Formats: sequence, structure tokens, C-alpha cells
Amino acid sequence: MRVHCLYAGSYAANTYLLTDDAGTGAILVDPAISPAAVTARLGALPPVAAIVLTHGHFDHMLTLREWRRLTGAPVAIGAPDAAALTDPHVSCYRTFLGTDTVFAPADRLLSEGDTVAVGTEQLHVLLLPGHTRGSLALDDGTLLLTGDTLFAGGGYGRTDLPGGEPAALVSSLRRLLSLSGERRVLPGHGEESTLSAEKATFYNLM
Repeated sequence: MRVHCLYAGSYAANTYLLTDDAGTGAILVDPAISPAAVTARLGALPPVAAIVLTHGHFDHMLTLREWRRLTGAPVAIGAPDAAALTDPHVSCYRTFLGTDTVFAPADRLLSEGDTVAVGTEQLHVLLLPGHTRGSLALDDGTLLLTGDTLFAGGGYGRTDLPGGEPAALVSSLRRLLSLSGERRVLPGHGEESTLSAEKATFYNLM
């Protein structure tokens, strides 16, 4: 699977475009950068089959409306975060931007064990409550998109916003750190890391 990290600048959020190795299909994860900016960097894009939100905070859906209109792709989010698309308090649009921005409901609600197709390949959904109730990771055994649950260098998402729960976040971090095998860790903010590097940083949680 191929991955392009598209740093938006605004709120330091990462947007990811993933394609299968054949380049026949793609998904977009956490749209915080405009389609025009993406095509300026990458050129023509393969058909985007889905837009996946790793959780329901505003900074990971800043350009959701543009991408939804352009691609017609279904939007998927962890089931416990479904209200974030229709409630500006849950998404924190009201708290951080002072707006009541809302979206159409998600087309697909993701649960533990679901898969998301990227062309001929698959990502597995890990539900990881803590930062929000519906935070999730996407895992194909070599890539691990962690949203705001796990950042490079021992970082992790805050728990003082709607849906946050410190004890649940600790459990979710332990779950990620217990995964066997090496992976590239692709977080919602900041630089990428590796699972082995984060295990070494979080040795006290293992």
C-alpha cells in the first residue's frame, strides 16, 4: 500500500491519501487540506472510494465538505463519534472556531473488526476510545494510522474534550503497543514514527 502524508498547516493536522500498490483505488483519511492543494502536489488522483475520519474533531474534517462534493465518496467514522458530524459541540467547531458548522451524517459507521477497502487491499479498523469515544486506527500490518491516539515520541491525544476519557486512552495505548510486528506509525499530527520506537518510549505501559 502506498501512502502520501499531506500536511495542511492549519492546526498541524495530517491528511493521508492511501492507494493500493496497483494505483487503482484510493481512500482519504482526515481531510484537512483542500483538493486543489493535493492535486497541485500529486497531480491527477485515482478515484477516491471513501473518506475516513479517525475521530470526530473539527481539525480532521476542515475540508470534508469540499472532498465529499468533489469525489462523491462515502464518509466513514467510528460509530461512537457519529454525532460529531451533526453537533458542533461534539466536533469542537463551536469551542475552537466559534461556529456551528455541521455536516450530513456519515454514510458508514465503523466498528471494531471492520475493514476498509483501498483498491485491492484492506485496512482493519481498531476502535480505540480515549481521545474521543469513537477514535480508531487503521492497520494493514505494515502501516498504522493512529489519529490522535498515538503521536511520535511518546505523545498522545488530550482527554479534556467531549468524549475524552483518560483511563480508556491508557487502555487504547496499551493495545497499540501490544501489536506484534513492525509498522510505520502515521499519526494525526506531527512526524511519523515506528511501532518499535513507540514501544521503547512507552516501556512503562507495556
